[in-house]
Amino acid sequence: MARLEPLGDEELRELTGVLTTLQGTIGFVPNSARTLGRWPTLAVGFQGLAAAMREAVDDLPTGLANLVHLVASQAAGCTYCQAHGAVTTVAHGVPEAKLADVWSFETSTWFSEAERAALRLAAAAALSPSEATDAHFADLRRHYDDEQVVRIVGVIAISGFMNRWNATVATTLEDTPKAATEARLGGSGWQLGVHG
Repeated sequence: MARLEPLGDEELRELTGVLTTLQGTIGFVPNSARTLGRWPTLAVGFQGLAAAMREAVDDLPTGLANLVHLVASQAAGCTYCQAHGAVTTVAHGVPEAKLADVWSFETSTWFSEAERAALRLAAAAALSPSEATDAHFADLRRHYDDEQVVRIVGVIAISGFMNRWNATVATTLEDTPKAATEARLGGSGWQLGVHG
């Protein structure tokens, strides 16, 4: 059960622009935005981070930013963000079979060495305290330039904000990402947790 109830459209009137952007981007207004909306300055500020995340999606190889978000969210333990990550990963061109293998990225033939380097960092850096090492960055630099490394780390950091927010307030997962994630990742152990 959510620890903060999501606000309705009428209560979020001053955030109409934010809600319209979300509706156009993902097809609905997520409950995370409806709880962030209780602090309008925070909700508007987060939209800047979300825009940076969308930029990283465009700047990095296909689906990589989404996979980084998904693995970071798994390491942080936020099943709400995992569900949203699973939906956006497929929407950004990652095959469903590759998504289904994401928790086995170290051994799955779906993942390149470059992707493994980024996902290793995501899994380590999303922990608290961070377990990122110089070796992670040396591995990344074999495959990515500094601008791409900054975007990978940025995606992990932005994910960390949302992971902490949604896991702490137990944001209720919406029906669309819930059904899609149960179908795509349910067989690999994904569970709704506190987000029901």
